[in-house]
Amino acid sequence: MESSPGSASAVAGGTVARIEAALARCEFAAGRLERTAHRSRRLEHEARAVLGAPWGGGGARMAEVEVAVAGRSYRLACRDGDEPDLLMAAARLDETATRLARSLGAVAESRLLLMAALLVTGQLIEGERKGPAEGSPGGQQPAERALETLAWRIERLAARLEAAAGLETSPADA
Repeated sequence: MESSPGSASAVAGGTVARIEAALARCEFAAGRLERTAHRSRRLEHEARAVLGAPWGGGGARMAEVEVAVAGRSYRLACRDGDEPDLLMAAARLDETATRLARSLGAVAESRLLLMAALLVTGQLIEGERKGPAEGSPGGQQPAERALETLAWRIERLAARLEAAAGLETSPADA
């Protein structure tokens, strides 16, 4: 049985193809970054040996991320590797805060951010209550929505890895 272009299986098939292409881009860029990081660590080790500096810094590495919420920039620290999650959380909060600011008009910044955080948390709680059997907003089934979200996240990761590795990204891939 062949699926029509708008059917769920055709949509899922297209999404899976996007995921596979983005994963291939991630793997290529990650390989380049790993080789660069290995060379960098080796050079740092050699430089420390020449300079007589101790090796290792002790303690967990912290990453710094700049996020914008409600038109204001914030520089935040997070565990190394948690940057994508922090950026996604900030983007969601910013989207909610911006929508609230448009609908409410002039509101104190602290009140706006509190209301946005409560709305986002409420959506999370509602989603947990519904569980996977309830369906999702926009008429998508949970599996379709999960695939779309996964495709979007992997495509963003691929673009970030390519940028970090100094690779050109074609407009079709971005």
